[in-house]
Amino acid sequence: LERWLHRIKVPSLIIWGEQDRIFPPVHAAPLQNFIPGSELVMIGDCGHFPHIEKRAEVLAAMEAFMNR
Repeated sequence: LERWLHRIKVPSLIIWGEQDRIFPPVHAAPLQNFIPGSELVMIGDCGHFPHIEKRAEVLAAMEAFMNR
């Protein structure tokens, strides 16, 4: 992915579940570093599907991001 992600030139929000066991949170910060200017939001008490498990928190993070 690092060959491609640096090409992203639009504001990007990365949302990650703190208890994701498929892609553990240790992978979140390096991924963020590959996308210049991206923002990372960690969702607590959440696994691999934040948009399903913590819908309200994900929507709040998206709304805040889009309002900036």
